[in-house]
Amino acid sequence: MNNQRLCGVVLAVLILGGCGKASDAPNTAAPAVAAIAAIAAAQPVPTLFETMERVVVPTSKALWDVSNSKQDDNGNVDASKITDAEWKHIEVAATQMKVAADTLAEAAHVVVAPPGVSIQDQASSGSSSAQQVQAFIDADPAGFVERAKALAASAGAMRQAASTRNAGQFGDAASALDGVCEECHIKFWYPQQMAPKK
Repeated sequence: MNNQRLCGVVLAVLILGGCGKASDAPNTAAPAVAAIAAIAAAQPVPTLFETMERVVVPTSKALWDVSNSKQDDNGNVDASKITDAEWKHIEVAATQMKVAADTLAEAAHVVVAPPGVSIQDQASSGSSSAQQVQAFIDADPAGFVERAKALAASAGAMRQAASTRNAGQFGDAASALDGVCEECHIKFWYPQQMAPKK
């Protein structure tokens, strides 16, 4: 995906700052969209760190917040508890996530972080530095693409669910998203924690 296409898609959607009724939700779209567009203009693909921090983390949290708070007594997402505004927020958040995931999947080379930037938990014992994560991805770029595509597919399922008001599909996709994220993290963020103890 080139810069022009990425900017066009990003500017066509709004980043989600949180799910709730339209009257309660702050308008956080403009600064977030501007920030992502600036990254895209500066380099072919936003770094993984920036994509995760500015898009994937906030949108996944927003999607999980809805799926967790709109359940019936059996733990299933209840469509009757989701307002039209919230369905729209789900669709927007899922679209934003899919754009980010597709961009990572299509990148010729994924850069983990800008020079000198520390990633989350880097200083914690057993965690990885940006340089280590870069090495993990560079050792298996096809595996990273596969997981980026899995994230895009999960986001696409949630977007479709929102467009058709399918609470069951949304709930299933939101639940599956946790596994999609965890599989990527285990492989590329902290694989050393999964290694057998000697």
